Amino acid sequence: MKEQMVGKIRCPADHGLLRLEEAERADGEIRKGRLVCGHCGEVYPILDFIPRFVPMSNYADDFAFQRVKHARLQMDKFNGTTFIRDTILSRSGWDGDFLKGKTVLECGCGAGPDTQVLLDMGAQVTAVDISGGVDFCRDNNYPSERLDLIQADIMNLPLEADSYDVVFCQRVIQHTPDPEAAFAEIVRCLRGGGGAVSQ
Repeated sequence: MKEQMVGKIRCPADHGLLRLEEAERADGEIRKGRLVCGHCGEVYPILDFIPRFVPMSNYADDFAFQRVKHARLQMDKFNGTTFIRDTILSRSGWDGDFLKGKTVLECGCGAGPDTQVLLDMGAQVTAVDISGGVDFCRDNNYPSERLDLIQADIMNLPLEADSYDVVFCQRVIQHTPDPEAAFAEIVRCLRGGGGAVSQ
């Protein structure tokens, strides 16, 4: 986790500010530590460079199994295609330069095939997943100065409102317990005038 993320994330219980404690650093990032809410006192671990706002094992485990087992199969940079990039551009209507310099909240990153393309298109990406797939997203896309990873539930994001230029959520909403509430939560993080892509 990068130091600057400490100021951007919030307690999902009450959106209180978090303070960093017991930090261990490696490779210029926070490898291990804990985040403590100054308001309610809730504690969230940072493990293997990723802040964890949900239990490591949860309802998404079965769905994530195939992504984890075949973590690189769908990634353009490993399979030699442009399939994911072409799909993103086709569904969004963006041109190849649209994301340059923009902040993007990617909801449901899994092992990171879309993350790779968003980064390649020049975005500053915060990638979120409820499952352990977020660890494979890290392995498949690090090191990157423009990538932050969070293990969290998109039904209750540990992020400030109005903080991203673009919210990107592909093939995820239909797997949540309440799609309407999930959509409302991810849009909460969108700056006025920003855009959301969800399918």
